[in-house]
Amino acid sequence: MKHYIIYILFLLAATSCGLSEDSEAIEEGREVELSFSLEIPEALNENVGLKAYDENSVRCIDLLVFDQANKFLQRIKVNSISGTGATKAFSVRIAATTQARTFHIVANGRDENSADLVNFSSITINTLESVAIPSLKTNTLAANTSPTLPVVMWGRAALTSVASGNSLGTIKMLRTVASMYTQCATATASNGMSDFSLTAFTVLKSSNMGKVAPNSYTVEAATPTTVSLIGGSAYIDYVLPSGTGVWANATSNKTSELYMYERTNELTNNGLSVIIRGKYKNVDGYYKVWLANASGQVLHIVRNHRYLIQITKVSGTGYATLQEAMNATYSANIFAEIVDENNEITDMVVDGKNELGVSSGITISGSGLKTVGTVLNTNTAATLTASSDVAWITSITFAGSGNFRTVTATFGATAAARTGTITFRAGSLTRTIVVTQNP
Repeated sequence: MKHYIIYILFLLAATSCGLSEDSEAIEEGREVELSFSLEIPEALNENVGLKAYDENSVRCIDLLVFDQANKFLQRIKVNSISGTGATKAFSVRIAATTQARTFHIVANGRDENSADLVNFSSITINTLESVAIPSLKTNTLAANTSPTLPVVMWGRAALTSVASGNSLGTIKMLRTVASMYTQCATATASNGMSDFSLTAFTVLKSSNMGKVAPNSYTVEAATPTTVSLIGGSAYIDYVLPSGTGVWANATSNKTSELYMYERTNELTNNGLSVIIRGKYKNVDGYYKVWLANASGQVLHIVRNHRYLIQITKVSGTGYATLQEAMNATYSANIFAEIVDENNEITDMVVDGKNELGVSSGITISGSGLKTVGTVLNTNTAATLTASSDVAWITSITFAGSGNFRTVTATFGATAAARTGTITFRAGSLTRTIVVTQNP
């Protein structure tokens, strides 16, 4: 899933008398300007009401500021966002300080009328970060509805002080939702796909609310591999047995996407499943599919992941009614491969059997342990290794399970911007991530 990158710079606002100020000095309490520049990857628009949004859109920002003792200081609402296309910009004013500040950035937490879509009001002055952030959740969805665009997103950054010239480098935003779509495999003489046409799909037993920040909210955002649950959630169907509700319709045997909040899953009728509507030999029907991978293991719904339901074989008609399909355990006449597509991977190489992919280059600020990105390696027989071409990038490590690994490294201190390259190897395949470090 594509992600937002937000560059945040602190710039000292000019005074009315035009006097200059030593950039090293911090005048406690004096306002400085917090300027945002957003780089937004292109994506296809989907219509919501009379406005077009996509999964990368930003309608508004809420900046939650915490002090050096990790106590909540203020919420700053940003409504004026300039720019068009892939680049947008906005700014706020905040008091300069020699003390540390932590910023939690929530995108799209309010609707077009500025009503909260997140329970911001539950956070009061001096509330500890450890209490405030885990409690943030989206508003409860009604039955037969689903999360809509633009989706709520979260990111985190921190500074040891707030002054002119400070830079937070690259801030990655995580969506609170996962997405899912369905498509048909290429027809062959044996898979029955030439007799099948896909109409739409919908979701059963999805969570009715989402946790705004992941469980690992005290570090820079990275695409998670485990579920972050919020207390008090329940499960809803996106449709009624009559068919009223939310469907993702198909064009040329591929549907648009549906969005869903995180949940742990199970291979029972209490687990999240999908209903696929389609015609087999011109007979309309409904098919029920549970979410399991090629090994038969249940797939949990994790934020910022995209799930593809690839229909690989159809051997007969589906249930005659939606009600029958909803009540069924599964459909025997349809076969599907469920794939968790991690769109953090932007640069991939294959050798006909195995894949090695990496996420985009990144800019970091400061020294110490930093998250570098994500690596995909499908060659489980080969050892995944990483090395740097510069001495100031050390202790490169991998975390996570399965084919995806989160990469961290330790960065030495610097007084000026510099660039290094980390090279990843698995068998005969290599990929690189270019890292820029700011002071």
